[in-house]
Amino acid sequence: MAKNSKKAIIVVATELFSAKGYEATSTREITQKANVNLSMIAYYFKNKEGLYRAILEECLNPILDFINESEKQGLSPIAFLESYTNFIQSHLQKIPIFLFMNEFGRPKHFTQDILQRYTLKVHTFFGNLLQKGIEQGDFRSDINITYTLIAFVGMLNFYVVNKKAIDTHTQNISETNETDYFAHVYEILLHGIKNNAK
Repeated sequence: MAKNSKKAIIVVATELFSAKGYEATSTREITQKANVNLSMIAYYFKNKEGLYRAILEECLNPILDFINESEKQGLSPIAFLESYTNFIQSHLQKIPIFLFMNEFGRPKHFTQDILQRYTLKVHTFFGNLLQKGIEQGDFRSDINITYTLIAFVGMLNFYVVNKKAIDTHTQNISETNETDYFAHVYEILLHGIKNNAK
C-alpha cells in the first residue's frame, strides 16, 4: 500500500508539474488527485522540492545507469553510439519530456546539483569515448569533440521533443518512421566522424 501511494504521488505530480509548472502546482492538489494523505509528501519526499527532485532523478538515472553498464561491458566507441541511440529512442518515450526540457532550459536552484552531476557524467563519458575512437583510428582526428557531442545529443532529442508540433504542422515529417529516424541520425553521425581511411 505504501509503495503504491509513493508511486501515485510521483505519477500525479509529474503530470501536474508538466502541465502547470512547479510554482503553480500545490502539494494539496497533488495529494487530492493521487487520493493520498497530504502528510505522505513529507513522509516520502520531505517537501515539494524533494518530490520534484525525485521526479527529475527518475528521468535521468536510467541514462546514467545505461552509461555505467556500458562502461562495464567495454563496448567499442562505434558499438556504444549505436546502442545509445537505440536506448535513447526508447527512454525518451517514457519520460515527461516537457518537464525534462524545461528543467534544462531554466534549472531551479534546488536541482542544479542533480543536473551538474548528470551533465558532468555524460560529457565526460562521451568525451572519453570520442577520444578513444580517435586514438583507435575509428574516428577522424580532426573532429571537435564538444561540437560532436552537442550535435549528437541535439539530433536525438529534437525529434521526440518536437514530435507533437511536427505532427501538427508538417505533414511530410509527420509521416516519418521514428525507428528509421533514429537509425538515420546514427548513420549521419557515424558517416561524419568515421575515419574512412582506416
